[in-house]
Amino acid sequence: MKERTVSLKKDFVVVGGGLAGVCAAIAAARKGLHVALCHNRSVLGGNSSSECRVWVCGATGMGFNRYASETGIISELLQENLYRNPEGNPHLWDALLLEKVWAEKNILLLLDTQMVSVQVHDSLVQAVECVQFNSETRYILTAPLFADCTGDAVMTHLAGGETVKGNQDVSEEARAHFCLSDRYASLGSTLLFYTQKTEKAVRFIPPAFAYSVEEIERILERTGKLISPADTGCDYWWLEYGGELDIIDDADSIRTVLTRLVYGVWNYIKNSGKFDADLLTLEWVGSIPARRECRRALSMRTFTEADILSHREMPDAVCHGGWPIDTHPSSGFFDKQDSCRQLPIDPYPIPLSCLIARDRPNILLAGRGAGMTHLAMASARVMMTCAVEGQAIGTAAAWAHRAGVLPGDFSAEQLRSLQARLTRDDLWIPGKRLDAAQNLAHGMHVEAFSPLPADTGEAIDFLPLSQRACISLPPLPSGARIVLQLCLSDAVPAEMRYTISLYESGRPEVYKPVSRISETAITLKRGKQTVALTCPANSQGNVTLSLPSCEGLSIGQASEPLPGVLGIWGENALGENLFAPAIQIQGADLYSISALTDGYTRPYDGMHLWACALKDSCITLSVEHPIAVGQCSIYLNNALYRSYNNLRPALDPLWHAYISPVLLRDFTIYAQGPDGERTIYVRENVQRCVRMDLGGMKITQLRLVPERTWGASYVSIHELALFAPETEV
Repeated sequence: MKERTVSLKKDFVVVGGGLAGVCAAIAAARKGLHVALCHNRSVLGGNSSSECRVWVCGATGMGFNRYASETGIISELLQENLYRNPEGNPHLWDALLLEKVWAEKNILLLLDTQMVSVQVHDSLVQAVECVQFNSETRYILTAPLFADCTGDAVMTHLAGGETVKGNQDVSEEARAHFCLSDRYASLGSTLLFYTQKTEKAVRFIPPAFAYSVEEIERILERTGKLISPADTGCDYWWLEYGGELDIIDDADSIRTVLTRLVYGVWNYIKNSGKFDADLLTLEWVGSIPARRECRRALSMRTFTEADILSHREMPDAVCHGGWPIDTHPSSGFFDKQDSCRQLPIDPYPIPLSCLIARDRPNILLAGRGAGMTHLAMASARVMMTCAVEGQAIGTAAAWAHRAGVLPGDFSAEQLRSLQARLTRDDLWIPGKRLDAAQNLAHGMHVEAFSPLPADTGEAIDFLPLSQRACISLPPLPSGARIVLQLCLSDAVPAEMRYTISLYESGRPEVYKPVSRISETAITLKRGKQTVALTCPANSQGNVTLSLPSCEGLSIGQASEPLPGVLGIWGENALGENLFAPAIQIQGADLYSISALTDGYTRPYDGMHLWACALKDSCITLSVEHPIAVGQCSIYLNNALYRSYNNLRPALDPLWHAYISPVLLRDFTIYAQGPDGERTIYVRENVQRCVRMDLGGMKITQLRLVPERTWGASYVSIHELALFAPETEV
């Protein structure tokens, strides 16, 4: 092969085009860095791509953590996918990622490009060498900063940096707590498949390598696992193997076994005679196993499961996680244990120091190869968390480039500046809010129509309390009254006693019942009645009402939910089974105008949300002396209680719609100043964070006029911010 060599100098080189690498490259490019993004496959997205088809998960943890959904660049991508691709076509997801990367003029994208070596001098990476086989080109990419987003810490390993595999770093105490054996193990890999229903019977003749019907039968009898022809695609996440092997050295053996298993399971479904599967056929079978765990880099600070469980503060926090600590049996499909063991956890901050290689300080890390223990990675490995890590390191690279220092050498002031920028860019760092010194709106006079009353009005229906119901509320002041609408069936004796409990979450980022703070026993009467409860003094965190199941008793359902009020079915108040309770909250200022400029862009120890009837809504910011504004940013309510799945976009569980009806769809901005007026029309908006360039215009007044939501009768906005023109990249 006659090969040409191309040498390029960039500001930032990102290797790995999964969601971590995509977000790292976009974040850095938007800050003005010249970026090379190298990916060894033909499509972007890593495990989420059409090659692997693993669905995207994040910190909401399937409903464990309310209002914890990741925002920032990954939210932009998922919202756009929800709008353009509600069927979850994986090829359209590929195309969306490619479009967004190609749209950034500062990114050079090199697909089908494999990194083969790394040049190091004095502990710093100088260049990476990559080969693009289809063009027979060898690229030498030089830069002061690099990102290892390979998922397998490949760059760090090739650069001679220290790495670790599997559960070697798990302490004896943690092994006992999480019921882990002393043997080496890691999380295995999965090969997924899709099925399709046809109009006529389709036979299946298995390839010779497939596990036979008898072999699959023996595995199922031994493990107790169940197979259903109704399952397809990501339903078979538990078809896992390789956790007892070396995920890299034994990669080919792992793929072989998984391929034999996929065709063997399908052979069992089609030919065992146990299922009505004549009309089913295979539509797609993965060829690249999706890895859950591989090699991890040792970082400046190793992030541990103890950091997660102890709610340890992280002064250098740059993003967050929240998926359960999710361990799988090492022998996967062949194991008798449950296919996973999940320990639900609260949202937690992730520090920058675990995203910097310990002995190669110009390598930034994001994704499952970041500097974490096996058990911490078992939570942070999911792709939405990897994506926000990517955005964090991409922005950190821009900050380091501007300051002329390595990210690990940031001063306290530089770190605060980075955190402020990440927050401005809609990346959530628990507890952080917009820097008041940078937000020009913070000191402006705010006028808006009267906030939405915390009252849904009369119930439109009554839902049986055949299972426990919880109602999640924001923090309430002492003495606040909560009024519910209940209905007792005539089949139940009158004068029935019933007890409703009130819980506090204890922590501002937690929205589930933790500690019971009061009980209210009431006497139920036949027919409809209202019940009032009083919030006790000194409740900590967010509030949850618990209504035990009661045959014959129903709770009122509202025509549309109030912001910050979630009705949740289920014993543990988890999951996606939600309803909108008919409720009235007295003595609590839930949707204050002051929330518009308090710096909080999402719920945290309160909703930090202004809401108003759409027909009456208008916001005006004014100031006596003109100020120069570079950018106006609006942080909208976008139902952050939702879980997202790029392959199976789901309806908003409260509203039964793909795009959350509370999201503001159409609005107009009127900016006035000494040099005249400028009007900006925003139509068909699907994003939570909307940014408008005002180009340094001097203004004395800015008016936002909402015109249309995606269905809600009210408009709800977390924050309206104005930023000065930027003088530096």
